[in-house]
Amino acid sequence: MGKLGRSYPYPGLDQMGGPLLATSLFRFRLTDTDESIQRILRSVQHELVSHEVYEHGLETLHSSGLPPVQCFVNVKLGTHTMQSTSIGDMTVHPRRDLESWDVQLLTSIYLEVAQELSGISMKMCYRSEHIGHQKAQLLFENFHDILDNIDGEDFGVGQLIRKGKPVDNMTCESSCISKVTNPEIS
Repeated sequence: MGKLGRSYPYPGLDQMGGPLLATSLFRFRLTDTDESIQRILRSVQHELVSHEVYEHGLETLHSSGLPPVQCFVNVKLGTHTMQSTSIGDMTVHPRRDLESWDVQLLTSIYLEVAQELSGISMKMCYRSEHIGHQKAQLLFENFHDILDNIDGEDFGVGQLIRKGKPVDNMTCESSCISKVTNPEIS
């Protein structure tokens, strides 16, 4: 998950203009399929904020009994498409070349949503030694369908799960699948 902020302990960070982005890995368990999407997102946000103090060289928390992170979702902001902003004597000009935060992680699956000039870009990279190409394609279609169905509605996340196509347990090189859509922006 991407987070904007200037609270990171790096020298000179407070003198940089424009938004700053950091990514955090997170995991959650869905215990109630009738819980709303917004409520789940708020609980994830609360969990990330409560563990922020452990991110900069301190002892990290370990989840008991959970396997290593298997999936990473990255939502990019598309800040280069924003207009220049002036505050007092300072003007911030968003630049695409300064918005490069592509990452390659050792996770089995990497899902990404980004704002592009032509629409919303969705990308999934996966390690083919962990998931086959057909299962990856089906998982990507589910990811795309879920994003299409969310569309600002506040309904139970279980409805999204039931709408998806079943994917067997994921037990042959890394590959990527991507798609760009042109949603109506409101």
